[in-house]
Amino acid sequence: MKNLSQLGESEMKPDSEFEEKGFTMEITVLSRRNSGRISEMMIQLNDESIRLNDWQIRQVFSDADNKPLPSTLFLLKSSPSQKNQFYVIGAGYGHGRGMCQWGAIGQSLKGKSYKDILTFYYPGLFLNKIY
Repeated sequence: MKNLSQLGESEMKPDSEFEEKGFTMEITVLSRRNSGRISEMMIQLNDESIRLNDWQIRQVFSDADNKPLPSTLFLLKSSPSQKNQFYVIGAGYGHGRGMCQWGAIGQSLKGKSYKDILTFYYPGLFLNKIY
């Protein structure tokens, strides 16, 4: 998966043509999970539509070192002063599907039992011994 800075490279010929003609890009969030994380988005780059989901979303917003975005819990905001810039405003870290390992360790170091920790992360959980 390419990041945003690499997406246009496949359809543009030499760099001079890319710089001369430029490109248009529109990013649309198609759906979010209950947690607010983006589950599906569309990137329209010139005439090419690129549909992304889950890990692909994090990868396409990777940095110059190819490190993916920490989470799909983010907002996109246009720059008020620069028409060709936008901001990715992160609001989370990880997949948002359960227990935070560092949080569980912190609670255990404060004396919480495994039952306390599980019910904190999974409200309404019913623990039952089955053997």
